[in-house]
Amino acid sequence: AGWLVVMAIAFGPQAAYAATCTANVSGNWSSISWSGCTPGSNDDVIIFDNQTVTLDVDATVRGITIYSGATFNNGSRTLEAQGGYLTSYGTYNGNTGTYSFTGGGGVYGTSTSTFNNVAISAGVDFFTTDGNSNTHRALINGTLTINPNGYVSADGGDGRPIYGTVSTLKFNTSNTESSPYDSNEEWDAQGGTTVGTSPGVPQNVELASNTWLSLNANQWTRPMGGNLTIGSGSGLILQTGSNTALN
Repeated sequence: AGWLVVMAIAFGPQAAYAATCTANVSGNWSSISWSGCTPGSNDDVIIFDNQTVTLDVDATVRGITIYSGATFNNGSRTLEAQGGYLTSYGTYNGNTGTYSFTGGGGVYGTSTSTFNNVAISAGVDFFTTDGNSNTHRALINGTLTINPNGYVSADGGDGRPIYGTVSTLKFNTSNTESSPYDSNEEWDAQGGTTVGTSPGVPQNVELASNTWLSLNANQWTRPMGGNLTIGSGSGLILQTGSNTALN
C-alpha cells in the first residue's frame, strides 16, 4: 500500500494539505469511522484496499485516492475536489452524482474512471498513462460543465475525455462576443467522429445563458452526435479564415 501513497503524491498536484483521512472500513461516507481525521475541505482522502465507500452527503476535500480493489461510489451527491484530483487504482463509480474540480489537476492512476456529471473551474486533464505505458481516458456519461476559469488541459499533450452517448458538453463561462471562450481539448476530435469511442466528441453541446464560444482555437472540425443548444444572450462563432467547422 505504501507505494500507492507515493504514486498518488507523485502523480497528483503538489500542494500542502492539512491531513490524510483513510477509510479502512466499508460503508456510507457520513457514518463510517475514518482513520486519521474526518474529511474536510483541506484533507486528502484515501479509500483503502478492498473497501467500498458511498458518498451519501455533499462533501468538500482536496481530492480522493482509491486503492487497488477499493471502490468509491459518488451516489447522488456532489464531491468538490479543491485540490483538483481523482487518483484511482481501483474503481470510481459516478452513479448519478457530480465530481466538481475547483482546483487545477486531473484524473490519475491506473484505472479508467467513469463519471456521471463533472464540473470544472480550473484546468483539468482527463488523460493519463500508467507505469506500463497503458493509456486511460476518463469516461463522462452525464454533463461536463465548463465554468468560469475552467478548461480541459493537456499536460501530457492530450487531455481529452471520452463522452458517453447521452452526454452533454456544457459551456457556462460567461464570455462575451468580443472575448469569447476558445474551445480546445474539451471538444477536440482530431480526426475521430464517433461518440463513445473517439476522444473529445460529445453527444450534445449546450451554451448556457450569456456565454459566447469560438471554434477558432485551431483548424479542426468539431463533430457532435446530437443537439446544439444556444442559450439566451449566447452565441457560437465559426471563423472561416481559420477553417473551423461544425459537423
